[in-house]
Amino acid sequence: MYGFNRTDYDVKVYEEELAEFLPDKIVDSHTHVFLPEHKKPRDTSKTGTKNQWVSLVYDQCGIEDIKQTYLDLFPGKKTIPVIFGTPGGIVPKSNEYIAQ
Repeated sequence: MYGFNRTDYDVKVYEEELAEFLPDKIVDSHTHVFLPEHKKPRDTSKTGTKNQWVSLVYDQCGIEDIKQTYLDLFPGKKTIPVIFGTPGGIVPKSNEYIAQ
């Protein structure tokens, strides 16, 4: 599980500057999720990292990962993601996962 590891400074800034400023309910209107089995094999003939940079950072970001990240980033807030799969992946598999 990914999540977000807050530092003492993150906690301080959140508590002093953001906790009361942010609404109690937050809607993230554009959230992509993906699991390794939703990825197409990488085309190594293409150069550059456009639309491939995420895979250089981590290999998955499932729904549970997103939920945990919201809990870590916005404690005490209700977060609601509008979830999409990865357009460059295996769309039917991704859509089935999201529908479940």
